[in-house]
Amino acid sequence: MLERLGFPVTRLAARVRMGTESVRPRTHMLLAVSVDGIDMIADVGFGGESLLEPVPLHDGAESVQGAWRFRL
Repeated sequence: MLERLGFPVTRLAARVRMGTESVRPRTHMLLAVSVDGIDMIADVGFGGESLLEPVPLHDGAESVQGAWRFRL
């Protein structure tokens, strides 16, 4: 949908770490989306305890979304 709306999208492989400290395989798709020249991460379709809004894709980025805090 993002591509159809004209946003450049890069598909990324990601690891789900919820509930573990171990390194797990990359079994999840994450999207990098460029919005007005700013790269963002979007995690659509994961459900439950995941992103509600895109997060800026840069070192130190932080986003508070409801009761959750997401950091890169």
